[in-house]
Amino acid sequence: SYVRNFSSEKWSIFNTAMEYYLNERITPAPPPFNIWGLSNEETANLALMKQSLAEILADPPDREILLDVIKAKCTYLFAFLQSELDRESFEEFVDNYLESREFEDISVKEFLGEFKTRFGLDPESHFDYWLHEKKLPAFIITGVENNKVLDQEQTRYQVRFKVSNPEPVDGVIKVYFRTERGRGGERMMMFGPAPDQENTRIINVKAGQNKEIGIVLDERPRAMLIDTYISQNLPSVLENRLPEAELDENAEPFEGENVIDIIPPLIEQGSIVVDNEDPGFKVLSSESDSYLKNFFNLSGNDKDEYIGMQPWNIPKCWRATTYSGFYGKYRHSAQYISSGSGENKVSWQADLPASGWYDVFCYAAELRGPWRWGGRRGRRGESPAQDFNFIVYHDDGAEAVKLDANSANEGWNLLGTFYFSKGTAKIELSDRTKGRLVYADAIKWRSQK
Repeated sequence: SYVRNFSSEKWSIFNTAMEYYLNERITPAPPPFNIWGLSNEETANLALMKQSLAEILADPPDREILLDVIKAKCTYLFAFLQSELDRESFEEFVDNYLESREFEDISVKEFLGEFKTRFGLDPESHFDYWLHEKKLPAFIITGVENNKVLDQEQTRYQVRFKVSNPEPVDGVIKVYFRTERGRGGERMMMFGPAPDQENTRIINVKAGQNKEIGIVLDERPRAMLIDTYISQNLPSVLENRLPEAELDENAEPFEGENVIDIIPPLIEQGSIVVDNEDPGFKVLSSESDSYLKNFFNLSGNDKDEYIGMQPWNIPKCWRATTYSGFYGKYRHSAQYISSGSGENKVSWQADLPASGWYDVFCYAAELRGPWRWGGRRGRRGESPAQDFNFIVYHDDGAEAVKLDANSANEGWNLLGTFYFSKGTAKIELSDRTKGRLVYADAIKWRSQK
């Protein structure tokens, strides 16, 4: 409203950060949906993996990326300031402070001094880190649970999960929900209503830290969303669909966070996983496909690295896309392509440490949103993923294996058990299918002992 200004030689961008914070409170941004590819926040994160905010401000790659980076960093800054406090106390502090300083030029140092006096926290040292740090945190979410619990004879909903930040820099996440209050079908789940802002939690996860989080809700949660702000994660907002909760009469409601020593590993002992992001994954494209891929990324822009999953525009050559349901440590992604004759293939190669029998699994996701629209009488439409045709190369030869991707479990699905000699093992997947598309995510070899 042009009645206040924050000034600082070192942190002049704080004025912009305050504006973004106040705008977000008035009109919360809806979670991004990958139908159009990378979001502005994700493009900003890719840029921040290469340069600090200070470096980008001094020499911006282009205006669009500069604006994306400024918004992402400013949004993160206020999330960090709130992460050690409850939302209501922080909002009350900001509102009262701004109301008392109308038509004044305010020093950022003065604001931080008031913040320290009120809450006993000194964020000033973090500001230099925020401006100059190039390393980004990354988050791994495991052990998501959803149960009904009794809280003084009232039935409520208990959501628990574990979060880990293995990287050497601190980070912040925001957890929020789509609840039963906003029911309205698959289309509503993806584009509206907005997530329930009343049940938002902002959590600080320090470098190398593991936490167990507990959140108690009055409304039945249908999905939990985790905004990772400035991070290495793709998508930057991770969505976890929550199943129907069952009553656990013996459970004590747990609201808060506990620091824990370890979290369950992504890969169990005796297993080897090759993801589509790993060096062992290869796209076996024809010359024309390679030309098309190069054409799409002539600019070298990171935004072109991943495309959206558009039902009406499925690529004719293998292209990378992101989706929360795909496998990945930090990047939940896969390569996908429209149905074809079987000439376009991908392969996974693993270096097996010993000869023996191995169970071979592929990772499957449930495609939701616009992919499942179009059903009659409110029913979901048919999945675009039907049969996936693999070739497993093992000691007894090459064996064709078909997976019914439409009815596959979300997660690891067994393709079969095969004998492999020590060394390189290979599996291929082609674009031949009765469905509309094929996606290639991750393959796992698990030793039988």
